Formats: sequence, C-alpha cells, structure tokens
Amino acid sequence: NLPVHLKPCLRILTEQFKEIKEANLHIFKNNFMGKISYYSTCLSAFTSYVLENGIDTADSFVSRGYGLSKRTTFTPIKFKKSDNILLLIEIIFSSLIIYFVYMGKYSFYFFPTISNFNINTISILSYVTLFIFISIPILIDLKEELFWHIYRQKI
Repeated sequence: NLPVHLKPCLRILTEQFKEIKEANLHIFKNNFMGKISYYSTCLSAFTSYVLENGIDTADSFVSRGYGLSKRTTFTPIKFKKSDNILLLIEIIFSSLIIYFVYMGKYSFYFFPTISNFNINTISILSYVTLFIFISIPILIDLKEELFWHIYRQKI
C-alpha cells in the first residue's frame, strides 16, 4: 500500500525537478562537472524528501496504533436518555417545520420586496419553532464550551 501512496508523490517531485532543470538550463551549459553538481544536489534533495515523507508516514502509522497486538484506543459510545430526549425534540420540531412549509408559512424571495407583514398566532408559532430548532445545536455547543472552560480552570 505504501508504494501506491509514494508513486504519485515521486511523480510530482520528478515533474518539479524537470521544471527546475529547464529553469536552470543556462547554469551548466553542457559542462560535465556542472551536470554532476546539479544532479548530486537533486539526488540529495530527493533523498531528504523521501526520508521526511517516510518519517511522516511512520509517525502516522504509530499514532493509529498500527502493529499493536491489542486495540488500545476504543471508546464505546452509548445512546443515553438525554440523546433520546434530544432526538425526540428534533423530530417534533422537524415535523412542525415541515407542516409549516406545507401550509406555506415559510417563503423565500430572491429579490427583496416590500409587503405587509401579517402577525398572527400561526406565523409567530412558526417563527418561534424555527428559531428553537436552529438554536438547539448552538445551545449544546455553548454548554460544552462552558463545561470545557470550567474543567480547564480546575486543572
């Protein structure tokens, strides 16, 4: 699998070396020692590139636990009661929003127009429903940020 990953990298590097060679064509002017110096510099750069890429790949394998006999970083996540409640709330608000869309309470015009704004119970209920539905992820994120801030202060 590793050679399959490295082949495109080597092709890109070879293309870059060709561009560099064409740009520096005036430097060696068919001089034998100039060519040797140029190609030894390219070989050195190529070797360091391959070694650095190999180190990055090895670090990636180690961080993912490749080669270990047991799986060490496994955390089972269970569906809690609070998750069930949140799912139920999301389903209720989603069905209300779908109902209001079906009733024509939400509309969008690309070009702004000035029209009368009808305030009645159903329009207020539809806007509040949409606001609460959109606010749920924001409130959850704010709660997690607050807990994270409190836990960091305790350290």
